[in-house]
Amino acid sequence: AGNANESGTGGPPRVREEEIREDFSRDFHILRLEPTRFDTPSSDRQGALAWTILLERKATP
Repeated sequence: AGNANESGTGGPPRVREEEIREDFSRDFHILRLEPTRFDTPSSDRQGALAWTILLERKATP
């Protein structure tokens, strides 16, 4: 997902860290949630700000 900490138009939908935590925390342990950048085909352009996340599914009762 795009990272809402970067303004702009176009590209993937941008979400806030709180939204990710809210959407996934019921079913998953969030082991890591960090900002990153999307790769671009051009080495002279920086990719859009994004999120990287590592989840672990919670045990079902």
